[in-house]
Amino acid sequence: MDKINKKDIENLVRMIEVVVHRKMTSPYDFEFLSDAISMRCHTTISVSTLKRIWGYVKNPHTPYANTLKILSRFIGYKDFDDFVANKDHKVPSSFVYTASFLSYKDMQIGDMVWIAWAPNRQCLLTYQGDHRFVVTAASNTKLHVGDSFSSMYFSEGMPLFLDNYVHKNNPPITFVVGYNGGLNSIKIVKSSGNEDDFTQLLGKPDQ
Repeated sequence: MDKINKKDIENLVRMIEVVVHRKMTSPYDFEFLSDAISMRCHTTISVSTLKRIWGYVKNPHTPYANTLKILSRFIGYKDFDDFVANKDHKVPSSFVYTASFLSYKDMQIGDMVWIAWAPNRQCLLTYQGDHRFVVTAASNTKLHVGDSFSSMYFSEGMPLFLDNYVHKNNPPITFVVGYNGGLNSIKIVKSSGNEDDFTQLLGKPDQ
């Protein structure tokens, strides 16, 4: 890794905030991010380290290369060098969020969420608790009914990372849907809602 540029770190921080759809402004935000990193990357960055990187706690120390690598992997890059070298990533200059966003904390067991992404891929998910979802119906996608995964949030315009994704008896992996363009629609239906209304959107479920 070449000499670390402060501007590149600032861009990485800003991109992470967009991906998780929140600014890091409170201890709770950093706890959320630490948990999300642990779940997706299977390694840990402490809350105190995150606070220093974000400047929430004043500390002139430059982050370690491995820490930057983990943060870059969290948003889909191979490592920090890959993030810096990738000229196609667009780092927003502001944090005015108008797209739909859904956290697992907004859901109860049995609630369902319908997601869609290009080209014409759709999926109906049922919340199992403990940020775990199971595929209830699917159309035009590699996801299958009965597949399960973990996710802490769904954000319109952003790819969806399926952490600990399990298909049949295969070992769990991290799988990404909507990598180009992100999710283009998110709709939640409570457990008291009519699931048939949403399965009709999918057409014939992918078995």
